[in-house]
Amino acid sequence: HAASGVHLIIVADGAGSASHARYGSKLAVNAAADTILALLNDPGKPHHKLAHADSATRKQIADNLIANALHAAVSTHKTAAQQAGLAEKALSCTLLIALTLPLAGGGWYSAGYQVGGAYSGETQFLTAAQLQPDDIQRRIRTIETAAAPTVILMTDGVSDPKFETDAALENPQRWQALWDELQAPLAADDPKAALHEWLG
Repeated sequence: HAASGVHLIIVADGAGSASHARYGSKLAVNAAADTILALLNDPGKPHHKLAHADSATRKQIADNLIANALHAAVSTHKTAAQQAGLAEKALSCTLLIALTLPLAGGGWYSAGYQVGGAYSGETQFLTAAQLQPDDIQRRIRTIETAAAPTVILMTDGVSDPKFETDAALENPQRWQALWDELQAPLAADDPKAALHEWLG
């Protein structure tokens, strides 16, 4: 996002038991992205000044972007389910949101949100229950780094075959191996198509 410097990644994974999970995932990602971009594009709101805010204000702005995105995703599921005559759980999906940006004073700020798996084999899906402010807060992690970070969001379709266990997820060598493997698709003439093929 050119005006604010924010890099945004959003990923959803449909529940295997949900009849319209792929559709639910697409709805959630699009609603979340559209909401965050609309806030960043609004000159009357402070969101586009994220890079210039003090740390406390920056946290408030990032938290607000994520909270609005979650409300939009849940609302979109509710509306779509009503229009199609489906139960909302038919659209069940996980949702991961990450944003990172260079700060005006140097360094990078990153914030990530996750509703999905807290550990291997456990999954929780996006529902209205996740819209409580305290629940949103406990799912957000932030970090400031001196250099631009590498940000990777993955669902269990990638993490299970690449890491298998929680212990492997904590092993820096396994992360380095994944990053090395991704260099070829990222360097391809069409990285989007190459990454899609790699995901297969």
